Amino acid sequence: MKHLILSLLFIISIFSASAFAQCTEGNCENGQGTYKYSDGSKYIGQFKDGQRHGQGTYKFSDGAKYKGQWKNSRLDGQGTYIYPDDSKYIGQFKDGQRHGQGTYKYSDDSKYIGQFKDGQRHGQGTYKYSADSKYIGQFKDGQRHGQGTYIYPDDSKYVGQWKNNSYIKNPKGNETHKTLPKKMAEEKSQKAESSKSLKFSKKSSKKHYHMVKAGETLSGISYRYGLTVKKIQLLNKLNNSSVIHPGQKLLLTL
Repeated sequence: MKHLILSLLFIISIFSASAFAQCTEGNCENGQGTYKYSDGSKYIGQFKDGQRHGQGTYKFSDGAKYKGQWKNSRLDGQGTYIYPDDSKYIGQFKDGQRHGQGTYKYSDDSKYIGQFKDGQRHGQGTYKYSADSKYIGQFKDGQRHGQGTYIYPDDSKYVGQWKNNSYIKNPKGNETHKTLPKKMAEEKSQKAESSKSLKFSKKSSKKHYHMVKAGETLSGISYRYGLTVKKIQLLNKLNNSSVIHPGQKLLLTL
């Protein structure tokens, strides 16, 4: 009797697992197929040795969607990733991260076109802000870093060196816009610029916050503002197991 009960429980467990995660169509081992996962997400595309490999579309349970190339179940190659907040990345991926040339259009209509490395803006690129200003130059680990030009809506500009998102005043005083500090301060107060990383100058003592929206993650917020996840965690006394929620107010800089 005991063995019968154990056998029934085993059969029920197998049935339950298959009911929530299963190949619903085609060949999910080596070929074209459709696989539904237990969290409600779904993959339609090519498989190799039981892994997502080749061309395919993955619809995530949080509303995000990826369509493009896969390698060993990771995003790898050319693809398009649409995030829950309707921001979109079109470009190259490697080992599951944005890596190579790509275009990231944010939900506030700002846009970055350029190089990525390990998921961050890194290399040469152009960031067009929603307030009709833009930065053309070098990035490092998601921040303006190196030689770059910041162009204001009135076509005045600063040409020079940047470090960790802050401009470095040219010792020769030959920047194009002589009143840059005042102009930059005015720009920080503009509502349309409130979500851009330019406002996070280390010279500012004003605190800045971000109100968490539905579907947002710490990694997505850190990427948007050119900060690291660890930095945001330290500022808000969060740990790796902490969960953020819609309506939560996150401190981003001091």
